[in-house]
Amino acid sequence: MKKHLVLLSAVLLVQAVAISVFAQQKPNAGDIISGIVTDSISPLMAVYITELDSADRVVAYAYTDLKGEFSFPLVNPKNRIQFSFYRKERIILPIDKAFFEIRMEDDKNLPPVSWEDFKPLGPGPVINEAPSISGDFPDTVQPVLPVRL
Repeated sequence: MKKHLVLLSAVLLVQAVAISVFAQQKPNAGDIISGIVTDSISPLMAVYITELDSADRVVAYAYTDLKGEFSFPLVNPKNRIQFSFYRKERIILPIDKAFFEIRMEDDKNLPPVSWEDFKPLGPGPVINEAPSISGDFPDTVQPVLPVRL
Protein backbone atom coordinates (compact mmCIF):
# COMPACT_ATOMS: atom_id res chain seq x y z
CA MET A 1 0.00 0.00 0.00
CA LYS A 2 2.82 2.37 0.93
CA LYS A 3 4.57 1.60 -2.37
CA HIS A 4 1.46 2.57 -4.31
CA LEU A 5 1.14 5.88 -2.46
CA VAL A 6 4.80 6.71 -3.10
CA LEU A 7 4.46 5.76 -6.77
CA LEU A 8 1.24 7.78 -7.12
CA SER A 9 2.89 10.78 -5.42
CA ALA A 10 5.87 10.53 -7.76
CA VAL A 11 3.62 10.40 -10.84
CA LEU A 12 1.60 13.39 -9.65
CA LEU A 13 4.79 15.34 -8.92
CA VAL A 14 6.15 14.65 -12.41
CA GLN A 15 2.84 15.75 -13.95
CA ALA A 16 2.78 18.94 -11.88
CA VAL A 17 6.33 19.81 -12.96
CA ALA A 18 5.51 19.08 -16.60
CA ILE A 19 2.39 21.24 -16.45
CA SER A 20 4.21 24.15 -14.81
CA VAL A 21 7.07 23.97 -17.33
CA PHE A 22 4.56 23.85 -20.20
CA ALA A 23 2.54 26.74 -18.75
CA GLN A 24 5.65 28.89 -18.41
CA GLN A 25 6.82 28.36 -21.99
CA LYS A 26 6.87 31.54 -23.99
CA PRO A 27 4.47 31.34 -26.93
CA ASN A 28 5.73 31.35 -30.52
CA ALA A 29 4.50 33.24 -33.57
CA GLY A 30 1.23 31.76 -34.76
CA ASP A 31 0.26 30.43 -31.31
CA ILE A 32 -3.17 31.44 -30.04
CA ILE A 33 -3.13 34.06 -27.28
CA SER A 34 -6.30 33.99 -25.22
CA GLY A 35 -7.69 35.02 -21.90
CA ILE A 36 -10.46 36.59 -19.88
CA VAL A 37 -10.90 40.21 -18.79
CA THR A 38 -12.97 41.24 -15.76
CA ASP A 39 -13.43 44.18 -13.44
CA SER A 40 -14.41 44.11 -9.77
CA ILE A 41 -17.98 43.10 -10.65
CA SER A 42 -18.15 40.92 -13.75
CA PRO A 43 -16.54 39.99 -17.09
CA LEU A 44 -16.04 42.95 -19.43
CA MET A 45 -17.44 42.86 -22.96
CA ALA A 46 -15.80 44.82 -25.83
CA VAL A 47 -12.38 45.30 -24.23
CA TYR A 48 -9.92 46.17 -27.02
CA ILE A 49 -6.87 43.88 -26.88
CA THR A 50 -3.96 44.74 -29.15
CA GLU A 51 -0.57 43.27 -29.90
CA LEU A 52 1.90 46.16 -30.12
CA ASP A 53 5.26 45.96 -31.89
CA SER A 54 8.40 47.81 -30.75
CA ALA A 55 7.17 51.03 -32.44
CA ASP A 56 3.76 50.79 -30.68
CA ARG A 57 1.99 49.85 -33.91
CA VAL A 58 -0.99 47.50 -33.72
CA VAL A 59 -0.12 44.25 -35.50
CA ALA A 60 -3.01 42.09 -34.19
CA TYR A 61 -6.14 42.76 -32.18
CA ALA A 62 -9.26 41.24 -30.67
CA TYR A 63 -12.30 42.25 -28.61
CA THR A 64 -13.71 40.41 -25.63
CA ASP A 65 -17.06 38.68 -26.02
CA LEU A 66 -20.04 38.59 -23.63
CA LYS A 67 -18.10 36.38 -21.22
CA GLY A 68 -15.01 38.65 -21.27
CA GLU A 69 -13.05 36.09 -23.31
CA PHE A 70 -10.74 36.79 -26.26
CA SER A 71 -8.27 35.03 -28.54
CA PHE A 72 -6.07 35.90 -31.50
CA PRO A 73 -2.98 34.45 -33.25
CA LEU A 74 0.33 35.87 -32.02
CA VAL A 75 2.41 37.73 -34.61
CA ASN A 76 5.69 38.09 -32.67
CA PRO A 77 6.46 36.87 -29.13
CA LYS A 78 8.76 39.88 -28.60
CA ASN A 79 5.78 42.23 -28.86
CA ARG A 80 3.57 43.45 -26.00
CA ILE A 81 -0.12 43.02 -25.31
CA GLN A 82 -2.36 45.99 -24.40
CA PHE A 83 -5.81 45.97 -22.80
CA SER A 84 -7.95 49.10 -23.06
CA PHE A 85 -11.55 49.85 -22.12
CA TYR A 86 -13.63 52.98 -21.57
CA ARG A 87 -12.85 54.63 -18.20
CA LYS A 88 -10.46 51.83 -17.16
CA GLU A 89 -6.70 52.03 -16.70
CA ARG A 90 -4.81 50.79 -19.74
CA ILE A 91 -2.68 47.68 -19.15
CA ILE A 92 0.43 46.85 -21.21
CA LEU A 93 2.26 43.57 -20.55
CA PRO A 94 4.99 41.48 -22.20
CA ILE A 95 3.71 38.42 -24.02
CA ASP A 96 5.28 35.80 -21.79
CA LYS A 97 2.40 33.31 -21.71
CA ALA A 98 -0.47 32.12 -23.89
CA PHE A 99 -3.32 32.74 -21.43
CA PHE A 100 -4.01 36.02 -19.61
CA GLU A 101 -6.37 36.64 -16.70
CA ILE A 102 -6.77 40.42 -16.46
CA ARG A 103 -8.68 42.45 -13.90
CA MET A 104 -9.15 46.05 -14.99
CA GLU A 105 -9.50 48.90 -12.50
CA ASP A 106 -11.23 52.27 -12.88
CA ASP A 107 -9.02 55.08 -14.20
CA LYS A 108 -8.52 57.28 -11.16
CA ASN A 109 -7.30 60.23 -13.28
CA LEU A 110 -10.74 60.77 -14.81
CA PRO A 111 -13.42 62.87 -13.16
CA PRO A 112 -16.58 61.03 -12.12
CA VAL A 113 -19.51 60.97 -14.54
CA SER A 114 -22.80 62.50 -13.43
CA TRP A 115 -26.20 62.96 -15.05
CA GLU A 116 -25.35 66.64 -15.49
CA ASP A 117 -22.85 65.55 -18.16
CA PHE A 118 -25.76 64.37 -20.30
CA LYS A 119 -27.72 67.64 -20.48
CA PRO A 120 -28.71 68.70 -23.99
CA LEU A 121 -26.34 71.17 -25.56
CA GLY A 122 -29.10 73.34 -26.98
CA PRO A 123 -32.67 73.29 -28.22
CA GLY A 124 -33.75 70.08 -29.87
CA PRO A 125 -34.47 69.69 -33.55
CA VAL A 126 -37.27 71.77 -35.06
CA ILE A 127 -39.96 69.64 -36.62
CA ASN A 128 -42.00 71.34 -39.30
CA GLU A 129 -45.59 70.21 -39.49
CA ALA A 130 -46.77 69.01 -42.87
CA PRO A 131 -49.27 71.35 -44.52
CA SER A 132 -52.83 70.09 -44.37
CA ILE A 133 -54.35 68.73 -47.53
CA SER A 134 -57.48 70.54 -48.58
CA GLY A 135 -59.37 71.19 -51.71
CA ASP A 136 -60.96 69.05 -54.35
CA PHE A 137 -59.23 66.02 -55.79
CA PRO A 138 -59.21 65.47 -59.50
CA ASP A 139 -61.70 62.96 -60.87
CA THR A 140 -58.89 60.55 -61.75
CA VAL A 141 -58.15 59.87 -58.07
CA GLN A 142 -60.43 57.20 -56.70
CA PRO A 143 -60.38 55.87 -53.17
CA VAL A 144 -58.99 52.36 -52.75
CA LEU A 145 -61.45 49.99 -51.19
CA PRO A 146 -60.53 46.70 -49.53
CA VAL A 147 -61.15 43.70 -51.74
CA ARG A 148 -62.80 40.60 -50.38
CA LEU A 149 -62.15 37.28 -52.03
